[in-house]
Amino acid sequence: MKYLTSANNEFEATIIAERLGEAGISPLVQGGPSGRGISVAIPRDIYVEDQDFERAHEVLKAAEDTSDEELAELSDAAAQPTRAERGDNDGKPHEPGETPVRKRRAWGRIFGR
Repeated sequence: MKYLTSANNEFEATIIAERLGEAGISPLVQGGPSGRGISVAIPRDIYVEDQDFERAHEVLKAAEDTSDEELAELSDAAAQPTRAERGDNDGKPHEPGETPVRKRRAWGRIFGR
C-alpha cells in the first residue's frame, strides 16, 4: 500500500474514496478513533495499492482541474424541483422551483483538493 493523500475529516475521506471507487480503485482509509462522537472531525489518511497509485493520483488531479464553467453545468444539470413553503394554503398548484445540488466532483473543488 502507498500513501495517496490526507482528508481533513470523515466526510472528505468518503468523497475521495467514492471518487476512487468509481475509477475502479479500492482505497484504504485510516485515521481517527474507531469510537463515536468527534471522530468524524479527525483527519484521515488514504492509501491505495502500489499498482493503482499513478491512476489514483490522476483521478484526484482531474477533480482539481474542473473548471468553474463545468461546475456550473453540473450544478444546473443536478437541479431538483422543490415544494412550496409551509403556510402557503391558497389551494392553487405551485410552479416547481429549482434547487441546485452539487455533484460529488464539485465537493473536491470546495475542499481545495
